[in-house]
Amino acid sequence: MAECRFYKVETRHIESREIRADRQRDITTVRLPWCRHPKHSPVPREIATGTIGGAHHLKCEGSLAKCPLGREQFDDVE
Repeated sequence: MAECRFYKVETRHIESREIRADRQRDITTVRLPWCRHPKHSPVPREIATGTIGGAHHLKCEGSLAKCPLGREQFDDVE
């Protein structure tokens, strides 16, 4: 479970364009992690969900020990 209160994850289901012989399409579930910090978000929702490779930008996985923000930035929410 994520420790950080700003860590959020969206999921998207992407249907393959390939049609198999049985007429079924594969569906892939993609996790899109993003940071909802109001001032210093390293990966805002728009980047995580709207750019190619956006799901791979936020490396902290919700762990405060891996947070790319310094303590001053993290606490600066007003």
